[in-house]
Amino acid sequence: MYFTAAYYYGIIFSLKGGDYLDIQKIKSPLNELLPLIESCINNKGCFPLTVTGTSMLPTLVPSRDLVYLVSPLEMPPKKYSIVLFKRDNGKIVLHRIIKELKNDRLLINGDGQFWTEVIASSQIVAVVRAYRRNGKIKKCTGNSVRLYTFVWCGLKPIRPLFFKLAGIFNKLRRKNSNK
Repeated sequence: MYFTAAYYYGIIFSLKGGDYLDIQKIKSPLNELLPLIESCINNKGCFPLTVTGTSMLPTLVPSRDLVYLVSPLEMPPKKYSIVLFKRDNGKIVLHRIIKELKNDRLLINGDGQFWTEVIASSQIVAVVRAYRRNGKIKKCTGNSVRLYTFVWCGLKPIRPLFFKLAGIFNKLRRKNSNK
């Protein structure tokens, strides 16, 4: 997910003694929100962020799904975790860890992409604890999410075929609905 060009709606919680106060919706570029995200999660908070961009499809749908970010110290990232990280060029991205490499390096991939990239674990800003889809909260540690993730990541070699077939199916469906 590329956050730099898009705007996000986040709900900001001011914490006082563990209570949620001063709830407000904001619309701001993620680079401007980054200090607020870091401040919130470094104080053991959880920062909700609406997803845009298509790199994490079909797991996370743009403008519909909301991710809940926590500190990497609170929930250490591991294989198959979804993480928010900052690239060397300054772009903020939300992708999945595919493999842990040597020297504190991680192989990262968007669920809807075919290519991977390597980052340092120090580039991770936050970890997704849960996400909201259609009003339902799904914890990333839940059994159904873990099974889905295992299967989806295992299908990585044939994903291009999957997306091609889905595209053909959608094209045929649109063609038939226009008749």
